[in-house]
Amino acid sequence: LHTAYRRQRQMCIRDRFGLADRFLKEPQRAPRMYMACGTEDFLFDANEHFFARFGKELPIEYHTEPGNHTWDFWDRYIERILAWLPLDQAEGV
Repeated sequence: LHTAYRRQRQMCIRDRFGLADRFLKEPQRAPRMYMACGTEDFLFDANEHFFARFGKELPIEYHTEPGNHTWDFWDRYIERILAWLPLDQAEGV
């Protein structure tokens, strides 16, 4: 089970890199992205690598602070993410 989970996690990371690579060809078509990751999160190194690779060329807002891959961290960021989203520009709102 642990091996299957690790393999799926690696596929997900590769997919995200592949998609971002495609947007590098037409960065004006790239969606705005918001990333937030706790410095103790097991995904922290992958997020750092992704932002280092694409952060200067794609519209990525990236935040880190102490925290882990937990609801406590996500609860702190949900209001920030909602404020960042252009919800007032959404059609039918």
